Amino acid sequence: MFFQEGKLVLTLDYTLLILWGR
Repeated sequence: MFFQEGKLVLTLDYTLLILWGR
């Protein structure tokens, strides 16, 4: 469960970065 939460945060972070176009 802990691992899944961390993965979700990571995916969200990456999505934001891609949206920002960095």
